[in-house]
Amino acid sequence: MGKSLDEFCEFLNGRVGRGLYVLGGQGESLYGLAREWVLSMEERYSRNPEANTVRVMRLLEEKLPQDLYFYDCSGLGMEWLLGLVWTG
Repeated sequence: MGKSLDEFCEFLNGRVGRGLYVLGGQGESLYGLAREWVLSMEERYSRNPEANTVRVMRLLEEKLPQDLYFYDCSGLGMEWLLGLVWTG
């Protein structure tokens, strides 16, 4: 696989302060979840859902400049392990 303990520690350190503990979480992104929800609402009520979603996400990124991620105890490790499979 080519991944080392140092790379795992680097991955973990990169997540410090950027995650919230949620049972079952495996690295889901607040931006990603918000975008899915906003797009679903815009598709339901708007004539221009993609443009409105882009506008809303820009505003979200201004108000919350750093994305947040959801993890439980094993989810943090699972995100890294799944990354090994996908990028390994």
